[in-house]
Amino acid sequence: MAEGSSIMAYRLVGERVSPNALGIYQKYRFWHKEKQGSPGLFSYQASSVAVC
Repeated sequence: MAEGSSIMAYRLVGERVSPNALGIYQKYRFWHKEKQGSPGLFSYQASSVAVC
């Protein structure tokens, strides 16, 4: 994904299955957003969680 003139990448760093408040099991995926500073060199920008 391009943001301005930079290349952004999303890297899956893990996932977990846990019950919510109602006892229903849900899968959570944890992502890191990384920005390419130079070819082959990415730096961390942000983290996010997705409920699947």
